[in-house]
Amino acid sequence: MNRSDNLELTCRGRQYLRWTTPPTSSRLSTSGDCSGSGLFCTTLRISNATANETGRYRCSYRDLKAEDGKTSAEAYVFVHDYKVPFVPPEKEYEVVFIREGERVVIPCRGSVEDLNVTLHTKYPNKELRPDGKDSLWDARTGFTVPSHLISYAGVVSCQTRIGNETFKSPLYIVAVVGYKIYELTLTPTQLRLSAGERLVLGCTAKTELNVGIEFNWTPSQATPHKKKLWNSLELSNTLTVENVTVEHTGEFTCTASSGKMEKSASAFLKVFEKPFIDIKEPWTKVWEVNVGDQTSIPVKYSAYPEPSSKWYNGLPLKDDYRVKQRSDALVVRGVTETDAGQYTVVLTNRITREEQRRSFQLLVNVPPRIIEKEVLVDTDVYPYGSSPTLRCTAWGFPAPARIRWQWMSEEDCPEQIMMDAEHAQKKTASSLKIQKAEVHALYRCTAANKVGEDSRVIFFHVTRGLEVSVSPPGGPLEEDHVVLRCKADKLLYSNLTWFGVTNVSESEQIAPVQPCRPWWNVTALGDNLEVLVLYSLEAARILNNLTDQKVNVSATISLLCDAAGTPNPTVGWTKNNHTVVEGSGVILSERNHILTIQRVKKEDSGLYACTACNGRGCDTLQAYLTTEGAEEKTNVELIVPIGSVVIAMFFWLLIVFVIRGRKRPRGGDLKTGYLSMILDSEDMPMDEQCERLTYDATKWEFPRDRLKLGDPLGRGAFGQVVEAAAFGIEKAATCTTVAVKMLKEGATSSEYRALMSELKILIHIGHYLNVVNLLGACTKPGGPLMVIVEYCKHGNLSSYLKSKRGEYSPYKVNCAPAASASVSLQVRLPIRAFASTSCSAGG
Repeated sequence: MNRSDNLELTCRGRQYLRWTTPPTSSRLSTSGDCSGSGLFCTTLRISNATANETGRYRCSYRDLKAEDGKTSAEAYVFVHDYKVPFVPPEKEYEVVFIREGERVVIPCRGSVEDLNVTLHTKYPNKELRPDGKDSLWDARTGFTVPSHLISYAGVVSCQTRIGNETFKSPLYIVAVVGYKIYELTLTPTQLRLSAGERLVLGCTAKTELNVGIEFNWTPSQATPHKKKLWNSLELSNTLTVENVTVEHTGEFTCTASSGKMEKSASAFLKVFEKPFIDIKEPWTKVWEVNVGDQTSIPVKYSAYPEPSSKWYNGLPLKDDYRVKQRSDALVVRGVTETDAGQYTVVLTNRITREEQRRSFQLLVNVPPRIIEKEVLVDTDVYPYGSSPTLRCTAWGFPAPARIRWQWMSEEDCPEQIMMDAEHAQKKTASSLKIQKAEVHALYRCTAANKVGEDSRVIFFHVTRGLEVSVSPPGGPLEEDHVVLRCKADKLLYSNLTWFGVTNVSESEQIAPVQPCRPWWNVTALGDNLEVLVLYSLEAARILNNLTDQKVNVSATISLLCDAAGTPNPTVGWTKNNHTVVEGSGVILSERNHILTIQRVKKEDSGLYACTACNGRGCDTLQAYLTTEGAEEKTNVELIVPIGSVVIAMFFWLLIVFVIRGRKRPRGGDLKTGYLSMILDSEDMPMDEQCERLTYDATKWEFPRDRLKLGDPLGRGAFGQVVEAAAFGIEKAATCTTVAVKMLKEGATSSEYRALMSELKILIHIGHYLNVVNLLGACTKPGGPLMVIVEYCKHGNLSSYLKSKRGEYSPYKVNCAPAASASVSLQVRLPIRAFASTSCSAGG
């Protein structure tokens, strides 16, 4: 509303009502006259409004706590006055208290909503503009800023510009308050003195701004100090004791209190009667360290004051990047063999000049090093039939006890080699005598001591004649890149050169050869020569015809695309111009030359085309597939006899399991007793038959990350079945509901083998109309073993029949109309209950 306008607000409710108005509003009146409403009612009127009437007007139940939307309703009123854009405050001077780390609201409310407002600070002068994140201005609340932006200022105000005129809000006094003690430290935390010296302890507290701290010492008093940091205070207090005695030994505590918060810190003082030095016993006289390690040899002593130290190894040691001398230790980094020797440390009291010294022997253990590796090459070449000797000499500390030889052909050892070894100080030598060099071999000698080992690998190469080969093998094609290789021992042969030989028959004399040019075709005869034969390229072609076909629903059909060409063409299938991919019931075999569709459905009708392509061209054939007959539907009148047969079949299976369980002596073996319904167990044990079945991961493996597990479906003896969504398991970019069988938590290895056997049996059987068919599996390491099968949306057959028990009469249907007739029932069950049952009717 505008300045000088009138406003009337009416509030209705079911109890007595009250108004809450802005503290600066004065031109208002209230009345309870709301005739004809039938409710509790009150009216608030604002007459001749000014900017002071800008604010929040709330109506609430008089005797209840105000809750927005429940027991109260409110409206915010803006009285536009462009001469008074900021609402005058209730008091002439308003104080805003702030705390460090919080956001502060400067209550410079506006009588106009969309002002461009800035915040101004004094001492120093600074202007802050709203940035939309940390700094904001809202006409209803004021200017909101982080406290650290104005904590240094004493006075702030808001400012806006309307037309050519600048308007300022009233001044707000900023007062920073705090009570937090961030940290209290006492230095030093441990102190040692002798009688008669001076004790000085410093206690420092880091606090919020404007915090008063009271320090208390136990057991004495001290002098305070104060230091202001950028965004905090550092208050300190010092305790000084002249001429300490042994009785001052003990703990000194400093306590800092701000009224709301208190922290304490302690330090321990030890006072000795007089200066002293004492190296503790027992003293280790021999130190062992491995070469290359870092070692720290400690010196345990008691002394006051801290003694000076000096280390000797025959001569005084000098500090460098490897050796560091300290009173309590000698530190050596990257120990070398030359660091071994006799060491002495001398400790000296700085006051009394008293000395104490100790000595020790430093032994440096060096892993073995085979000397021949440093002077010989790793490949030794020997003529065929020679009798060479291989040698290995190892150096180290302690000296290696022996050298061990290894070779590739262990069965040839008695005839081929003889070993001999000799020892010297820090060194061990060994030789290996080869009786006859006949084949390439790999020899290794290994020397070891208690700190490590070293080995030398010898590539024992027996020289042979020239070898010539061609790539690609099997006859290159026209326009191929052909590589001819001539292999020769580089230690015997050099300057390998290719020559072109003119085309001649075997009976003709070979003409003089000439150096080969890169574009020549080469045909050669004789030893170490290569005959190069090229095959011409042929475009892809399809050798058979495809004809339109009609097929019954649920039948199986195979389409052949017999393609030939040079190089061999690739074959692809499409249906209605969409690529055919393998899935449930769709099989591509013989390098995609054969397309097999199992359990044909109505939607399998369409135009099928096969395309064969290679680098020289493509060929395409197509045919139309028409399906006939109706989809199989459930005969509800057979449900009751089916139930009877299934129950009988389950009792039969139970008897089989009991009999087989008694025959097996070990209950923890592979649980494959049910497999006898599929495999013949007379020739070999059932678990061995399962082991011989194969699992083709390239065909059946399915990625776990494309499988989303859902609700559990059931549990068995060692496994559990859950519903899942599989992405792309049958067709690309589709989501299929499947059932996933996996082991229970804590399953044994025999149970794992049992589930793996079930997976192999499902693969062995293949797709079948009356079996819950396998769709894929997850067997790779990194997750549980999972077998993915088709999802049966009606659940298990037993529960389904029981749920329909009341809908059918067992006397309604006979199994067959004739005396000798029978009807066969094929049940879609899990693999472990794969069987066919039948019922027959008597005369």
